[in-house]
Amino acid sequence: MNTYAGSIGLFDSGIGGLTVVKTLKEILPNEKLIYIGDTANLPFGPKPRQRLQTLSYRLIGYLLGRGVKLIVVACNTSTPAIFPEVMTDFKVPIIGPVKAGAEEAYFRSGQKRIGVIATEGTVRSGIYQKSLLELDPEIKVISQAAPGLVEAVERGEVDSPATIRMLQQYLSVFIGKIDTLILGCTHYPFLKPAIESILSEEVLLIDPAIRLAQQVKELLVQRQALNNGTGNYEFWATDVNKLKSTFLQRASKELGILPLDFKQLDL
Repeated sequence: MNTYAGSIGLFDSGIGGLTVVKTLKEILPNEKLIYIGDTANLPFGPKPRQRLQTLSYRLIGYLLGRGVKLIVVACNTSTPAIFPEVMTDFKVPIIGPVKAGAEEAYFRSGQKRIGVIATEGTVRSGIYQKSLLELDPEIKVISQAAPGLVEAVERGEVDSPATIRMLQQYLSVFIGKIDTLILGCTHYPFLKPAIESILSEEVLLIDPAIRLAQQVKELLVQRQALNNGTGNYEFWATDVNKLKSTFLQRASKELGILPLDFKQLDL
């Protein structure tokens, strides 16, 4: 018997999507979650669109094989590579963080001057800028690619001198020009304290995972697919050897899931 049938499936390039797991756990504590970190192919940011499609569809196929009722693409970089096609290619709902993040930033931004910090692939796609301009053609958007941050988070170096230097460099383009900043990669909320220490307190940080989790709940309510049982969590990585134990311990405490046990997934 598959105890995770009817679960919510999630995938990301690594452990960044655990920030989405955290918000889903808070908003939907009774749900069963299956999470995949594609650590063997980390990072996704520099990869071409066709390669991202191949990797994403492979992960989606595995989750569908597990009988999930909904899939969350917990990866901003994969989103422009597979949407909107993925919404009609499969029978279960599949949603991602970009629309959620854009909407949250737009409605909470006072001056409509919004920054986006994300991976090279996400910035190159222009998906956040497009989503924001669809909400308001007059909005001002500044985007900044941040290569190296995903790898730093994966190593657990969220506040190391080298990471702080990278953040100072990337965030300098926003200073004095925005009132709201979208953390356009699910890895970046782990860097929130460091980002807040560099930017003005007047800059509001947006974690798309919060609104995304709310949208997941609304969708499950509409489909009468909420789980009334006990929440369960299953974690997989395509290369467990790349996971850093010190960071997993820290993330485990933040999620309230002890232990945070990743199993090897060979696809």
